[in-house]
Amino acid sequence: MGTVVQMQAAARQPQSRTCTATVISGSELRALDPREWDDLAANEIEENPFLARQYVLAGLNALGDAHGMRVVVLRAGDVLAGLIPFRVRAACGFLPVRQAQLALNLYQVHGAPLIRKDCADAALAAFLDMPGVPSHWAFPHVDFNGPFAHALARAAATRGIDTVRTRAYMRPILTRIDEGFQGFVRDIAGQKREKDIKRKLRRLRELGEVRLERATEPALVAERVEAFLRMENEGWKGKRRTSFLAREDDARFARLAFTAENGFTSVDSLLLDGRPIAAVVNISTGPSLFTAKCAFDETYRKFGPGLILDYLMIEYFYDDTQCVEMDAATSVDGHMLLGLWNAAKPMGTLVMGPAGAETTLISRLEEAKYTGWNALKRLLRRD
Repeated sequence: MGTVVQMQAAARQPQSRTCTATVISGSELRALDPREWDDLAANEIEENPFLARQYVLAGLNALGDAHGMRVVVLRAGDVLAGLIPFRVRAACGFLPVRQAQLALNLYQVHGAPLIRKDCADAALAAFLDMPGVPSHWAFPHVDFNGPFAHALARAAATRGIDTVRTRAYMRPILTRIDEGFQGFVRDIAGQKREKDIKRKLRRLRELGEVRLERATEPALVAERVEAFLRMENEGWKGKRRTSFLAREDDARFARLAFTAENGFTSVDSLLLDGRPIAAVVNISTGPSLFTAKCAFDETYRKFGPGLILDYLMIEYFYDDTQCVEMDAATSVDGHMLLGLWNAAKPMGTLVMGPAGAETTLISRLEEAKYTGWNALKRLLRRD
């Protein structure tokens, strides 16, 4: 985190409040000045490490994400003011309307593009006014109450453009309450749950020394990422062939994305006699911490290692003044430890297009697809 803070302090100020917009191919991102990209990620209107340089380049190099990708590049003078990667497709997958959708892979679950905060209005104006790109857009995994959604809506409204919220879901987050960790235990976790966690922790300590470790030094991060990959592959994801190690390209992506420089990744591990039995991989480009991936050793399932780790991470969170919020990077339904996270934010897809029936239809069809898919998933789970 120290390196990121230094980058923010040293950030250059835009020389112009008028921004320009150009479009490059996805493969041309590799040639972008890494210092510019890192500086933008550290000074964006809404923190999104899933579009940080190392994470995006990991997708390009390991998953072939450059195929069909184009990128809107925004500049205020000689300062990089925005990056918006996108692909063009038929709206809703079948309508005869061209729609640009923010280009995200399976492992990118936050869709606010990188827009520089000190010239956000000018950057978004340049983006909305640029020719040669579709007039219809979709931004998945956006915080509906976040700065990007509000800034885009303001800029769009003055141009006769609608921004419609669809495919809504809730994402767990962790914020501090004024009463501190003890207040959290009393009001959020509850004494019954805390008692159960401490009972499991005592039983686990009968096997050896148990402690929380936050790895930030690059060599240790790489070692702990490998431990996470092994635990994930030996668990239910490995059995379903959905773990990183189940596919060579995905494994390469994980190693490239999570073993980067500049304090981008930290790994929280529950150690038993120095060996990880549960791990959470965190990514960050600012004061928020996104818990990108987690896994635990199935051998110790009865001790609840994931629950213990989450509890100890929250205790650490209350002592760590550099981190202001933790983001679960998943939906409420997908977060099995929801009971320990005290808040949630409304997420979903922003559909943008000229005001009128066509944009309304696209947004309603997107919602219908989402509702139908969720109903099918629930049906399959019952079977």
